Amino acid sequence: MTRARDVANAGHSTTATTADTISQKTSIDLSGTYSTHQLLVADAYNFAGDTTVNDNLILGKLSDDGNDFVLEGSHTLQGTGQLEAGYVTSSGIGSVDGMTGELGSAITGSPNLNLTTGTLGSGVTFPTGHMIFLGEKRVTSTAATISNATSWTKTGNGTAARDLDLTIPAATVAKFSKIVVTASHMMIIGPGSAFTLAETKFRRENSNGDSDLGFRHIIGFGGNQHNFEASCQRSEIDTSLPSSGDVTYSLQVRKHHGNAAYADYIGPLGAETDTTAVIFAYGVV
Repeated sequence: MTRARDVANAGHSTTATTADTISQKTSIDLSGTYSTHQLLVADAYNFAGDTTVNDNLILGKLSDDGNDFVLEGSHTLQGTGQLEAGYVTSSGIGSVDGMTGELGSAITGSPNLNLTTGTLGSGVTFPTGHMIFLGEKRVTSTAATISNATSWTKTGNGTAARDLDLTIPAATVAKFSKIVVTASHMMIIGPGSAFTLAETKFRRENSNGDSDLGFRHIIGFGGNQHNFEASCQRSEIDTSLPSSGDVTYSLQVRKHHGNAAYADYIGPLGAETDTTAVIFAYGVV
């Protein structure tokens, strides 16, 4: 490969020679006439005499070292050509229009890169507080009831397929500092001999141990004359995620305080058939 070792010597221009490197001089003196397209490489340039440029004369540095170009002298500069300045190589690319390929993991930008299209990879790190949707589960009521729910029971129709619960894989859980869980469903409570009251709570199941989330939510009223039916929604934030294992969040229900006198029966998905309930979760970075 042919390269220029010394494209200029002090005081005059030279022609390129075959060598292994391009050498950047400390200083080059400019004078005389430059009639061919030339590149000079130095830290500084000095007009040592009157200078005529009749083609493109490029005053360059190998790369941007953080120091300004130095061009000094008080002689006459004239001619029909152009005097230019710039870097032989650059620490960055001004435009990537038309380029293809994959950005490396260490690429940064200042100002921040403006990525307007494409898909972010799984290794992208989001800022603290960013929320990402993790999934949902929907179940449909067949108007079944839980008639003896004095102990905590998953909200659903009594079958695993209709349980209002959601499992988050361990690999996903590990990416977040907390998880927000929300459930929305209908509830019907038959009047007990004392009150018409039920209660719900969120439960987290994990191989390292199960745990309740937040507080019990009481639903109903103090009388016992009528059924109570309402649309219910609640959310909780799991701030102490387990270090390993999948987690399963479920909405659970029972008669208030586990007392049979507080409800005759409970329909955790309402009294109507084809009523839909949903549980969903967001991860917080």
